[in-house]
Amino acid sequence: MSLGKHRINPTSRFAGSWSNGFPDITRRVLILEDLTTPTLLSANELMIDSGKKLTITDNFLRVTDDIIFLDSSSEIRLAGTSQLIQLHNSTTKTSGAGKLYVDQNSLQESIYRYNYMSSPVGDGSGSYKVADVLKDGTTPTSSTSIPLDIDFVSGYDGGNGTPIKVADYWIYSYASADGSYSNWIQKKSTGAIPNTDGFTIKGPGVAQNYTFVGIPNDGELTTAIGAEEEYLVGNPYPSAISAKKFIEDNINSIDGTVYFWQHVGENDTESSATAGHLYDGYNGGFASRNIAMGVSAFALASNLDSSLPGLGSINNYTVPENYIPIGQSFFINGDSDGGPVVFNNSQREYKIEGAESVFFKSEEINTPNLPVSYTHLR
Repeated sequence: MSLGKHRINPTSRFAGSWSNGFPDITRRVLILEDLTTPTLLSANELMIDSGKKLTITDNFLRVTDDIIFLDSSSEIRLAGTSQLIQLHNSTTKTSGAGKLYVDQNSLQESIYRYNYMSSPVGDGSGSYKVADVLKDGTTPTSSTSIPLDIDFVSGYDGGNGTPIKVADYWIYSYASADGSYSNWIQKKSTGAIPNTDGFTIKGPGVAQNYTFVGIPNDGELTTAIGAEEEYLVGNPYPSAISAKKFIEDNINSIDGTVYFWQHVGENDTESSATAGHLYDGYNGGFASRNIAMGVSAFALASNLDSSLPGLGSINNYTVPENYIPIGQSFFINGDSDGGPVVFNNSQREYKIEGAESVFFKSEEINTPNLPVSYTHLR
């Protein structure tokens, strides 16, 4: 916003050019035609016209104030490593029923291993339903991609196909005031989940790209945690968030650490693979991150027997970095009296997955089971 670096008055994209110079962070920007760009795009206020789409490819979109979808046919698409950063410090300034598209992939090939996910979009009510926001992203997001509705099937097993099949049974959220394993809440694909909360899901049996489609979450989002309560929350934004800033903002309510479950997998062909079918077969541990550093889940944790031998090389485990990726859920633990838990735009940064931002993906397992209990494994 330095002097001499911006113009006054809005600029509109129409007929292949900008009406008043390239957008900057101080001005109103109107998208009046489809636009695909690999360039960082900034605006003070961004408006997407009816039936038009803005596609950002391998870069980020930065908006300081309002995002206005003129109607339900207006779209923002974040292709490749793209993310959306919003900078205001109030509640949401996103209006209209238009949609944002953004991907997250899972390398988990087993239909029996959980992914711990969250949604960067909602339905405008403060919550989301998995069937409404999570789509078959076999074709990754682009200006022309058409994500399919997932076929949420009954029974225990998902499957590959067009569209992919995901077992409805295994979608859970979790909040446990008393540390009880029974506090996993079965949501299935149509149960409402608060925008702040994470969920578990099992995939179609192949490495899979998913596309989230919905109203982008924005601004201050709040929930609460009880005294010494365990809670599966998740990154609610279409950008990475800083674990350090999240912890600092909530240090009066949580124990100062965020936790990511990492399972050590059995091979489906091994006789021991059946151990993973059941609750007592969950072997692994929680990677953790506090303000200063991350620690991998190298130490064994098991639901029933903590005296089991070690589970392989330390290289089998991942150290969590400071930035929590899009679509990643994680556990928090309330302090002695709990309190409010806040997500806000100041926690957001453009960090693509890699050295500074790790998406935790489970290993393999091979039959019906319940999600891992945080209480029994921490």
